[in-house]
Amino acid sequence: MIAFFAFIENEEKRRFCERLYLDYGREMLAVAYAVLSDHGLAEDAVHNAFLYVASCRLDELERRSEPERRHFLLIAAKHRALNRLKRNRFEIPTDPGDTVLTVGRPLDDGALDALAQKLERRELEERLTELPMIYRDTLYLSFFLGLDGGEIARVMDTEPPTVYKRIERGKRLLRELLERGGERG
Repeated sequence: MIAFFAFIENEEKRRFCERLYLDYGREMLAVAYAVLSDHGLAEDAVHNAFLYVASCRLDELERRSEPERRHFLLIAAKHRALNRLKRNRFEIPTDPGDTVLTVGRPLDDGALDALAQKLERRELEERLTELPMIYRDTLYLSFFLGLDGGEIARVMDTEPPTVYKRIERGKRLLRELLERGGERG
């Protein structure tokens, strides 16, 4: 895989991408393998994630902290594996935290923003872990990495309307969770 990075013309960026692969490649492979249960398909998912990163996200990842880089790369690998699984017509494993969305009052971003501002980043990250995976990852990329819907769609290898719907539903679930004080019902 490291020979693959030869297409990156800038030597410094090539070394950075190689370092990302050496630092996080195994962990990304483990995440993809957990989804696909096939080593070859998991490697493909990781390679696709790195193709995406190498082609358009290196500058941004250089500016990010190590935990943010790691989280970004793991999300990219996981969602490429999930999409590969979907394309192969296998059943996608459900997250144990998946819940049925409740139909409640309309989403009020102002109220959510006010609640979220009262929390420190660490506490908000902990609350996000209580959400189903698809909402947790989407909101993490939006809140903490500042990506817009189109960028999130490219990271997660999905369509922007899907991302916008996940953001809307995720915010609704997060708002309900924050209003209840983090207790799952």
